[in-house]
Amino acid sequence: MKTVNLKPGTPKDDAFIQEIKELVRKNVKLENGAFESKWQRVTHDFHGWRVGPYGSNTSQHNNQLDFLQRLCEAFPDANLLSEKQIIDRMLSEVRPIGETFEGRKPNGQTALLKVVHREITPRFGVNFILECEDGTRFTWEFFD
Repeated sequence: MKTVNLKPGTPKDDAFIQEIKELVRKNVKLENGAFESKWQRVTHDFHGWRVGPYGSNTSQHNNQLDFLQRLCEAFPDANLLSEKQIIDRMLSEVRPIGETFEGRKPNGQTALLKVVHREITPRFGVNFILECEDGTRFTWEFFD
């Protein structure tokens, strides 16, 4: 997946923001003017935060989750955390489904683990369901 820096004004980032806008718009039941007004407030607030001391010194993953959290607060009826396309775009900086990596099981042993599911939790962490080579599964919530 592509890396997205979410810095206002660059064509790549503007394209990312536009893509998210179209995905959010599909899930929001507001008149166009009301949607645009909320959207402009969210993106303006986010960009102000993004270029400030906190946003400019955190990971791209955190920036994407912060943007999503702002969208969820602005459009609570849209249930954006359950929209697969939005989640996949917002999680472009974390391990994708199907990736295998060496990690630790809950008992502390190192093992080969496979990502079989991922979602964003209501606390805006990333919850992974990981599968061990023997088929056992466990969850791991990740905060950057």
